[in-house]
Amino acid sequence: IASFVITLNRPWTTPVDVTYATSDGSATTADSDYVAARGTVTFAPGEFEKIVDVSVIGDLRAEIDERFSLNLSSANNATIAEGTGTVVVRNDDSGEVPGFQITVDYSGTVRQSIKNACDWAAERWSQVITGDLPTVWDSEQGVFVDDLRITVQEGLLGGGDGAGGALANAGPVEFRSGTAGLPWSAVAGIDPFDASDSQLRNIVLHEFGHALGFGISGSGVPTFYSRFVVGDGFTGTNALREYRSLFGGSSTSVPLETGGGAGTAGAHWRESVFKTELMTGYSEAPGVAMPISAITVGAMQDMGYTVDYTAADPYTRPVQSSAAAQQSSAQHVGALGGAVLPNQSARKAVSQLNGSTISGRTLALDTATPAGLATSARSVESAQRAAAKTPRERMFVALAAGVASTSERPLSTLAWRALGPA
Repeated sequence: IASFVITLNRPWTTPVDVTYATSDGSATTADSDYVAARGTVTFAPGEFEKIVDVSVIGDLRAEIDERFSLNLSSANNATIAEGTGTVVVRNDDSGEVPGFQITVDYSGTVRQSIKNACDWAAERWSQVITGDLPTVWDSEQGVFVDDLRITVQEGLLGGGDGAGGALANAGPVEFRSGTAGLPWSAVAGIDPFDASDSQLRNIVLHEFGHALGFGISGSGVPTFYSRFVVGDGFTGTNALREYRSLFGGSSTSVPLETGGGAGTAGAHWRESVFKTELMTGYSEAPGVAMPISAITVGAMQDMGYTVDYTAADPYTRPVQSSAAAQQSSAQHVGALGGAVLPNQSARKAVSQLNGSTISGRTLALDTATPAGLATSARSVESAQRAAAKTPRERMFVALAAGVASTSERPLSTLAWRALGPA
């Protein structure tokens, strides 16, 4: 039996009724996974909780965890705040399900937009990674895991930081046996303050890449990734082959990120080389694609996964420029410990402030180069200090100092803050 709990936010003085109906997800009535249900529940005055039971049909087939939902509609004397509840039918039968499966669990209340992004990301990675891995028995939950389970919560792992901070973080927590044992359990957290970000699907896709093990190393972690990291490059045979094919030359490694600090450096492809590729350390502006390149697919094969190169997204060698090599115009992202951080570049921040008036001065700023940014910032620094009455103005003072430095990390951090809420 699957039990759905329907609640009112408080008892009411008049009767309240609402219609409910089940809907298929990966669990379907056609496959005899559960018995469809439809009806109406009525809350008498003073009542605030009702339970709808739906029959789940058990079998002895090895299947992935599956879902179906209960949807609410047509409420009388009330407004529906959250109209969908989802139940997971666990796989407690031994055996292998063909192909690579990612099961997404949700811990606590998670809004539908996040669930949609997570379910899409799981399906997308299951197109790239195709080979089955040994099923693992999770003795704590009493279920078999085939092949990776990612538990997602609304709220960052380790605690939230409010609007404009980290967007998400993720990483594996349980591994198969052996020094190169791939993960079977991972966790991810999505900051609710940033759940409406237009790049949410790609951000989750990026984080699920870390949940699969990309960029993950450290004490107690198998060496499926770290064994290929030499200096500031990744030496896996397959990733390197695809990199040489696209970029040419005879490089001995694929360039890894060197900036951004812990959680970014060494855990992502180098932004100045790869630009918009999904597994760089930077997200992109709204509407900009973040492709999974054949290089990333190759890295997954190096790590031990069976992959399908035809599932890679179209990706061409980015056009390089001296300005692009010095700074990024994207958002900063990172693996577990560094999180996904929405730190805009100084160029974008100053572009948005260009033309605004502070302390009687209209800002005319050069955003083309770091040197131009520094000159423009210093030229108005005294006005900023005199006028700093709002967070936006105060942080522009800091931005001016950050632009004048040569350190990319504080530059991007300060730039994001300058764009934060006034």
